[in-house]
Amino acid sequence: MLVARSVPFQSTLPPQSSRWHAAFEAATQEVYQLRGALGVATRTIGAIAPAVDDYLAANAEGAQQQPDPDAAILEAAADVLTEAVGERSRALFAELNVEIVKIAQNLGVKDLTGVSLALNGHVNARKSGARHRFSAFSPTERLRIRIATVVAMIKVCRRRGIMSHPGLLLIDAPTAEELAPEYVHLALRTLYDAGAMPGMQIIITSLEKEVWDIFPADRIVTGPERRELF
Repeated sequence: MLVARSVPFQSTLPPQSSRWHAAFEAATQEVYQLRGALGVATRTIGAIAPAVDDYLAANAEGAQQQPDPDAAILEAAADVLTEAVGERSRALFAELNVEIVKIAQNLGVKDLTGVSLALNGHVNARKSGARHRFSAFSPTERLRIRIATVVAMIKVCRRRGIMSHPGLLLIDAPTAEELAPEYVHLALRTLYDAGAMPGMQIIITSLEKEVWDIFPADRIVTGPERRELF
């Protein structure tokens, strides 16, 4: 092992000897190499140090940019799950939109030709093929669309095995918007049928006489002699 020193290299071989010259060159080269290595280690070689620093910094940056295998696996898994959830959600909402229109039309909203239910609850309805603001529907139409939306959500989710709904639905006066008698019956029947689904219970308040035609007597709570409770 050679040690770099601050004094010139001295040799005992004759100056004219080729062997001496070759040994001198080899020793000088090793001294320079060791000095360079010492300078890299101690950062004390003037102009070499900045270049070394840049080199080391570039290597460190490159090392930081190398992808973490675990992070890459998690990212790939997240992408797959996101795509799967998106695909299932699109299918679920497509089925739900069809069911809403079907129930609403059965409740008398005949001109409703399509909806696109959003996560914020907006139905984004189409009436006679054209976009139609929900607020532009009549009060009775809005009521029937709301009933259709709630019932459709319960039916589709039950059909798909999604049991996130607690199974209890409370509706105050579902026919209060002056529905025609035939639509009163349809609305109440739709709610009754929804409540008959497994795991569901629907409680409504109503003054409509049609309640007695649809609900069994033991399912109706009234005052004495069928009078209103309040």
